[in-house]
Amino acid sequence: MTIGVASAAPAYSLAAVLAVLAGAVGVHAPAAILLAFIPMVCIAAAYSAFDRVAPDAGSVFAWLWLAIGPRTGWITGWALIVANVVVMGSLGTIAGRYTFLLLGWGAATHSLLAVTLAGSAWIGAVTVICYLGIRASARTQRALLGLELSALVGFSIVALIRVWVGDAGTHAVAPSLAWFSPVVGSHGQLAVGVLAALFIFWGWDTTATVAEETRDAARTSGRAALLSTVVLLAVFVLVVTAAQAFNGPSELAAHPADALSALAANVLGGTVGKVVVLSVLTSSIASAQTSVLPAARTAMAMARAGAAPHALGRVHALHRTPHLATLAVGVAGVLLFACLSVVSKAVLSDSIGALGLVIAFYYGITGLACTLHFRHQLHRSARDLLTLGVIPLIGAGGLSWVFIRTAIDLGHPASSASHTAVLGIGLPLVLAAGFLIVGLALLALTAWRSPSFPRSSSSPRAPTPAQR
Repeated sequence: MTIGVASAAPAYSLAAVLAVLAGAVGVHAPAAILLAFIPMVCIAAAYSAFDRVAPDAGSVFAWLWLAIGPRTGWITGWALIVANVVVMGSLGTIAGRYTFLLLGWGAATHSLLAVTLAGSAWIGAVTVICYLGIRASARTQRALLGLELSALVGFSIVALIRVWVGDAGTHAVAPSLAWFSPVVGSHGQLAVGVLAALFIFWGWDTTATVAEETRDAARTSGRAALLSTVVLLAVFVLVVTAAQAFNGPSELAAHPADALSALAANVLGGTVGKVVVLSVLTSSIASAQTSVLPAARTAMAMARAGAAPHALGRVHALHRTPHLATLAVGVAGVLLFACLSVVSKAVLSDSIGALGLVIAFYYGITGLACTLHFRHQLHRSARDLLTLGVIPLIGAGGLSWVFIRTAIDLGHPASSASHTAVLGIGLPLVLAAGFLIVGLALLALTAWRSPSFPRSSSSPRAPTPAQR
């Protein structure tokens, strides 16, 4: 569960989304988070169902292989790997910048070279930890997440107490149950708020990729996925409620770059407020580590099934980790981060925007695959019909709406942080299409090099000759 919650990077996610939520739905930000939670917990239920019958390091790659077919499994595994490698660029930027903010080195926070070097160093460090084994990774996550959640909860309690005693300033707003009502100015505003809230939940599914390394994998991993979404909901609602109560939604919206660190200084004071800055730093580091974990294990599972180079499927004799896949993912993350930073910070932002489509795709199709895979069990009981059929389909339907809505939004040139359009289409949508095209090309190459792969009826867990 620690790995699942840390993967979503609560402090980093809140720092990025507070202003967006406030600008879109005002005081109804908690309602937007609650609405975003519904498809997330439905997809977590689908993950739990799959984990009970097929705990696999490949997670969506293996499950989609079984439910629909090898090609669909391959593309879904590719989507997961791309999402986790690309997001390292944003996490590296935040880790580098907040390192210097914590040290009080203001000039370095504006230096592209300094931020890139520091961020790359952090990605390298967490890659080494992942290389050393799952126990080292779990211990690191507990320490980082413990500090992060302590800072966020402490910040929220102090903010709410100061609002309660009337010491929060002129922009304070008394908390109200009306904040949890989804009735806002327009459906368009609500959609923007829900979309922003939805993707801050992303990451809990890392629990599934470490299932093979977990005791009682058939139950533990699925339960951790469900619990992770619930813990994230509680943290997000608490912090958002406290933040807008202390400063009001209009003031939050006025700090689009990072509303959390600016607010922390007002709530806790300059010195103590740095604890929240530290929590954002640890959040980005923890999330970078839990981006390496699922991508490396998915690559290992794909190699084990003959759907990727065999070397990526090797497991270190001492550390019991997919060491070559881990190093490959870490190096890919650093190189992509460095290249996008050199090209433009705006292009880096556009690449992160494109991930919305990638995430909505692989979450949504997993919900659909769950119902397809267990379709012959739906008549057995009302519980099976609900948990294996209805709930996953609700998640798939919600994510399908998100996919379509996000594609429309990203298609507008105005959605591009770099103000770049290709044939009149916004760069984020072009990048998302590019990820898919590259994946299809690699799938064709895989099928050409391993003609038996797309037609194989064996389980994706079957070891390749190189691993026997």
